[in-house]
Amino acid sequence: MVKPPSKASSRGQSNQVAEIRRLQRRIANGGLLQFQKTGGLEIDNFASDFGNGNKQFLRDAVEQMGRLAVQDFSWSFDLLSGARDFTKRTLHEIEKVDKAGLWLRGLDQSMMMNLHVGLSARDGRSESVDLELDAIIEAVQLIHRSNETLKQDFEVSRPLVSGRSEVLANAFVRSMLAFHRDQLGRPAPKARTGRFAEFMQAAWDDLGFPKLAEDTLGNLAERLPRLMPKDS
Repeated sequence: MVKPPSKASSRGQSNQVAEIRRLQRRIANGGLLQFQKTGGLEIDNFASDFGNGNKQFLRDAVEQMGRLAVQDFSWSFDLLSGARDFTKRTLHEIEKVDKAGLWLRGLDQSMMMNLHVGLSARDGRSESVDLELDAIIEAVQLIHRSNETLKQDFEVSRPLVSGRSEVLANAFVRSMLAFHRDQLGRPAPKARTGRFAEFMQAAWDDLGFPKLAEDTLGNLAERLPRLMPKDS
């Protein structure tokens, strides 16, 4: 059944908006990377593995991947949010049309006879009104049946899940997989643990992204499809 959003869903949606805006403000204020008091970052420990020994190159790459992930996160949320609003408005209009047709759906044979008597062709023409009346009644009934099916079998898409940041993590891991392919010339290993998984977690933490359940990034990296190097 098509259901209105629950209070919990509304709170989740508000949390998502707040998270997106927080990340966007950090980007606008200079960047996502959060440096330690010593001026270092966790990702610096991976410069020899993924940055050709160049810490600044790796920092710039991670900052860019973080920004792209936030952009994707925001775009996905805004797209779904807009689609949800449009869907709810459309369903409301369908319901109004359905209710407006209630009286017409209740017409019995004697009422139809009254319509035949009460309607006459213009200019003395002999056209029958049967086809037009039947088409109108059939259309009203079809709207009602279809509206009932919508309410029974479908619901408005739920907001993006709050608190786990699946969309942000998914976008981030995809960027990291592409970086590994382009930088090392081969797909990233399909493993939830290991040096690459540790690098992803370090980058996630340095970017100040929301806390995740353990091995979330590694599990995503293990599941997501790999792209071959561009020159292969």
